[in-house]
Amino acid sequence: MSTTGSNLHEQIKDTVAAEFSSRQTVLLQEVKNSIISALKTDQRVVVIEDKEGKSRKWWDVLQIAVPSLLTGAFGVVILLTQSNLSTEITAVSTRYVLTQEFDKEKFKVYQRTMMRLTALSNALAGAGYGSRGRANAVDAYNSFDNEVDNSEFYFSPEVLLGLRKISSLASTTKDINPNASGKAQDVEDQIDIVKNKIRDEVHKEMGLLPEQK
Repeated sequence: MSTTGSNLHEQIKDTVAAEFSSRQTVLLQEVKNSIISALKTDQRVVVIEDKEGKSRKWWDVLQIAVPSLLTGAFGVVILLTQSNLSTEITAVSTRYVLTQEFDKEKFKVYQRTMMRLTALSNALAGAGYGSRGRANAVDAYNSFDNEVDNSEFYFSPEVLLGLRKISSLASTTKDINPNASGKAQDVEDQIDIVKNKIRDEVHKEMGLLPEQK
């Protein structure tokens, strides 16, 4: 019985040793796999760090490129603004020159019209002195009427209306049209009215000239 018990004890010991040895191999393999897995995980971390490095490089590029692009865009905006401003200045200058030329020509037209009105008034006053006087009245009327037609663009609406009325009244006088029955005095009165209107307009414009300078 003692021998048999001793053998059984040895068998159990050997079985446990064999089992432990088998488990030790498995344990070592599991540790090895864990280490390999950990190394692989570290490699992924290294890759992530590399991507972050690339991101930083892109950020550095953007920090250089974006200010350059903004500077270029700002320069384009400035050039366009300067171009538009130059165009506007040219347009304003052109309008100013045209306005000045218009005012000069308008003054000349008004001056000639005053002379035509005076000539017509004098011719109507002397129309009763023979055929020569009547011919002078007709010539004065035609010159006046042509001046109004050719220069109506420069007259104010009020002055142009007054001039048209003079033309209509003069055409109905016996001095211009023997078959008519109009009175020369009506023409004279209308001439005085229009002359005063022209004087008022010219004086008003001349009064603004010092302020423009």
